[in-house]
Amino acid sequence: MRTKIFYISVFLIFVLLLSSCTGELLTDKELIVKVIEDFFSALSEQKWDLAKSYCVDGSLAYAAVDNVKKNLEDLSSQCFIATINTSADISKVDDIVGDKALAYGYLTIVTKCDGKEIPGGGSMEFKFGLQKIGHNWKLIGWAPVY
Repeated sequence: MRTKIFYISVFLIFVLLLSSCTGELLTDKELIVKVIEDFFSALSEQKWDLAKSYCVDGSLAYAAVDNVKKNLEDLSSQCFIATINTSADISKVDDIVGDKALAYGYLTIVTKCDGKEIPGGGSMEFKFGLQKIGHNWKLIGWAPVY
């Protein structure tokens, strides 16, 4: 009888250990925050193709990558070093309906020419639209919240 209880206990402990070894799956909300943060990180690093990979093909967000790239190239003709730093601080993700979602937060954009900040940047509250394609959330676009 003790041997049987021992083997059952060992088996249950083994099962519990194996189940704890599986990777933690992210929720849709966590994936949405991550794709927005990764998109703006790629923009800051001027990794244009990577930034586009976080967008729905042909979307406003996809076109925005080309616009940022062109603006930065134009700025580069006026200064030695042109940089852009972007970040998004997402405060809320809701309205997840099927393959569409909305997220809200603050978007910060700072553009510099030879280390001097260009006027017009700063931080403002935005609404971000996303679409789930396969298992991945992708940006459609964003708009200021007034």
